[in-house]
Amino acid sequence: MADPQAEAACLGLKGTFLQLTNAQLARPAAEWRQLFDELRTIGINTLFLQWTVLDRKPLFQEVRHGTAANSPLSSILELAAQSGIRVWFGLDLDSSYWEEIKQPAEMLRPYFRRRLQDLAGFLGDLNAATADASFAGWYIPTRSMTGHGSIPVNAPF
Repeated sequence: MADPQAEAACLGLKGTFLQLTNAQLARPAAEWRQLFDELRTIGINTLFLQWTVLDRKPLFQEVRHGTAANSPLSSILELAAQSGIRVWFGLDLDSSYWEEIKQPAEMLRPYFRRRLQDLAGFLGDLNAATADASFAGWYIPTRSMTGHGSIPVNAPF
């Protein structure tokens, strides 16, 4: 049950984002537990994982390639379920994205094809996690190219 004083201090805040990084791959289980206890205490019931793939490195167990070392996603889902928190999965973070989209449209097609292929594989691996009771849905962290000017909205990839 949420602490009424802590919840009042957050003025009705019910959700938050978590940006998984390489540093969090080594985060001890006790720290994850403490984080979820604190989230529950302040009344958080929705968590958005900003991304589940960091620069082509999955932060979850890959079916195709075996267990990812120190994968935090299964722990996050377990703790979320215990805490009554629903988790939205962000797709991938490509730290080169903003540099890549500065290129002319004809140069972007191979980049977006590669990303699409990567995402198709990652989504297959993430599919098992979507059966978890705490899974809420998908979050798309990448900005749309609509209005970018480099690629028409209906450009074939």
